[in-house]
Amino acid sequence: MFQINHLSITHTQDLRSMVPDFSLVLQPGDKAAVIGEEGDGKSTLLKLLFDEALISDYAEWSGQIQRGQTRMGYLPQELPPQALHRYSLRHGPDSA
Repeated sequence: MFQINHLSITHTQDLRSMVPDFSLVLQPGDKAAVIGEEGDGKSTLLKLLFDEALISDYAEWSGQIQRGQTRMGYLPQELPPQALHRYSLRHGPDSA
């Protein structure tokens, strides 16, 4: 089981509440989607759920996250330049 209780995320620079008092329970086999406008904190929420260090330089959070035996993965919206370079070398325009 994966459980979030009263999670709040606040941007540290402008003190804007990105995620206010969010709770969720997912049982094995459940699926969830995160939908919202640009800048609403979707990516920040997902980064936090994967590894709180990913948001520590720009956001603070409170609440409880219980991951249990959940296996998680995270693919960032933007890949680091070295990853893009490796991809272009392997899958260049002539690799079709």
